[in-house]
Amino acid sequence: MVKDVFGEQASIEEYVPMSQYKGLYILIPVKSGLMWVHQRRAHIRVLFEKYKLQIRERHSVSQGLLFPERVETTLNESVTIENIQEELSSLGFDISSLGGGTFAINGVPAGVEGLSPVDLLMEIVHGVMDETRDMKCGVDDRIALSMAKKVAIVPGQILSAEEMSLLVDELFGTTMPSHTPDGAVIIHILPDNDIDRPFQR
Repeated sequence: MVKDVFGEQASIEEYVPMSQYKGLYILIPVKSGLMWVHQRRAHIRVLFEKYKLQIRERHSVSQGLLFPERVETTLNESVTIENIQEELSSLGFDISSLGGGTFAINGVPAGVEGLSPVDLLMEIVHGVMDETRDMKCGVDDRIALSMAKKVAIVPGQILSAEEMSLLVDELFGTTMPSHTPDGAVIIHILPDNDIDRPFQR
């Protein structure tokens, strides 16, 4: 997969070990130098495509809350929630209107344990409302991206060798592993010449 994006010189041999730098980057030796993978952005790309597929196929797994959470919204937020109700349901949200701009969150997508249901919902709502986002996309993409950014691993998170390998494999299985949906760079290759230059004296 790697060589399809960066050319034959960037191909990764299966036996090459990966390492992590400051909980921010995954480092991978390649034929032309050293590949740096921004791990949070890589996870955002992977999750974005996962959520976008869920929305498109209307397939989700919801996890019911023992105690539903209430959220009070502004008029614009309330209208947005109503407009994207079907997409939210596709992701796994179970939301009901209590009237007067108040909603009850009865269930959330599986796999978001530890996150505030209210914060997660409002992150998506504000992402849809943000018309200044540097991204030419539809509502589905904005929802998927907002969700991915909220759920993705945080900077500084330590990954095991297996987790790094899985993330890289999933990244190169996406449609555009080099950038996030909103254009941020995920991968940079430091050429051998740049690595060797300080030691050439």
